Amino acid sequence: MHNYYLISTFLLCSCFGVSANAGLLGTANNYNVFTLSNFTQSGTDSLGRVAVGGKFDPGGTINSGYLDGSGSYSVASNQPNNPSIDNLVVGGDYRNGSTTINGNVGIQGNASVEGTVTGTLKVGGDLTRGYGTQGSNVLAGGNINYTGPSGSLNITSVGNLSIGGGGYLNGNIYYGGTFTNHDSYIPFSGTSNHVTLPAPVLPINFVSESSFLKTLSGKLDALGTTGNVNFTGNTSNHMLGALILTGTNTQQDIYHITGAMLSNTNSFTITGKAQETVVINVDGPLASMSNFGFTLNNVDRQHILFNFYNGGNATTLTSNGVGIQSSVLAPFTDINFAGGNIDGTIIGRTIRGGGESHEFLFQGNVQFPDSTIATPEPATVVSASLGLLGVAAFAFRRRRTA
Repeated sequence: MHNYYLISTFLLCSCFGVSANAGLLGTANNYNVFTLSNFTQSGTDSLGRVAVGGKFDPGGTINSGYLDGSGSYSVASNQPNNPSIDNLVVGGDYRNGSTTINGNVGIQGNASVEGTVTGTLKVGGDLTRGYGTQGSNVLAGGNINYTGPSGSLNITSVGNLSIGGGGYLNGNIYYGGTFTNHDSYIPFSGTSNHVTLPAPVLPINFVSESSFLKTLSGKLDALGTTGNVNFTGNTSNHMLGALILTGTNTQQDIYHITGAMLSNTNSFTITGKAQETVVINVDGPLASMSNFGFTLNNVDRQHILFNFYNGGNATTLTSNGVGIQSSVLAPFTDINFAGGNIDGTIIGRTIRGGGESHEFLFQGNVQFPDSTIATPEPATVVSASLGLLGVAAFAFRRRRTA
């Protein structure tokens, strides 16, 4: 009966944390950085939470089996360590150099992790855990190869478990395959086998979120212009100029500009009413934001949203040398965030580069003439949790009646 109880406990612990309530941007509203596909930023960080629909891999060079510092990205440095929320969610494989992830981590695929993770580390596939501080338990649906485990934590591997490299483990280890201790002097307080785990459930359904965000982008682009646009440059001969947006409403103002206008801007001014939402639709396959500043009159950055739709076709955005004072919705766009920073939520198909993300999450709201857009519900997580509670209750009854 003991193994039944261990298994049910593990199942409950391995459920990924559910996201908080969503806003206009759906689940992405809770994240500083959100990609529908791959993420390859390196040498920088996000102060808020990060969600990656594909592969998380900042690159870098592997030396002696480990990534060097050039292949690293720190996550959620401005976030509390909340045991019920994952500050980093990855839908594919994960690889990161020696850095700090503050809070819980949930990874669907295989993972290679170095540096500090202050919360629980949950991996759906195989895990290679290098040297670094591990703040809480480690769980994997595949094999675990752990170098230098230390601290008060439990390690659970549904497959084979291998530990070595020194350390002091004040906790239990559970494994479903074989166990190898390469350093017999690494103490631990107990073992158990025959561990099972269902396929892990992320708090984000990236397929439905992708559909939702693309639909939202199209609906925002279809809104008619309400504010006035004044561009003093000339896109035909690439003469730089000021881009000046002036609102006419009190609750929301909608603008339409071209990627060419944005690429030839040397200053960006937005004037409106306090607390109104500003949506800036950008049309065209190419756009850049380079070496200019923002001036905001009455409006604030957490109510401003750039929307890159371009008829639902693929686009490319490059940003460098700019402190973006807004959020960015670009579900069809490959973003080269080469440098500078963003004070808002950034959503892209893919994101790469060395730009820094500051946690000023989007707070705006948009009124649509037809109907509101339904926000996807994380129903799979809820139903999975209820199912696991049933498993736990069954195991507890078995244990009590034994």
